Amino acid sequence: MPDRIDHVAIVVGQLDEAQSFLSTVMNMALVREYAIPERSLRTAFYRCGSVEIELIEVSDPDARKQRLGDAIARIEHIAIQVDDIRLATARLQALGVELVSPPQLLGGRLVAATKATSSMGVMFQLLQELSKSVSG
Repeated sequence: MPDRIDHVAIVVGQLDEAQSFLSTVMNMALVREYAIPERSLRTAFYRCGSVEIELIEVSDPDARKQRLGDAIARIEHIAIQVDDIRLATARLQALGVELVSPPQLLGGRLVAATKATSSMGVMFQLLQELSKSVSG
């Protein structure tokens, strides 16, 4: 099922401080950053070899508390690139893994995420590039 790890997402309390750490201390290159106002978040992606690290800052106080708790940062999900997201999600569901939602278009890719409670306490995000074929 998995092709490769695409990125690891970390929810942070202060995006600017986290960006400074990754660029200055860890010497990682900024790949892209953007804001998603309708979801009250800003995000930045840094390159680490063939994998990216996504930093996520949530501005809505309730959503921030739910995603970050009292921590200054925490790993939110591990994103895995797959060739066929519908086949991959069907396989997971047949094995008892629950999805947050069915695959949906996000940032030019099809994306689905597992509920952490059904996948070892970790949210896994599955990504399929749109150039890959999509099963019926």
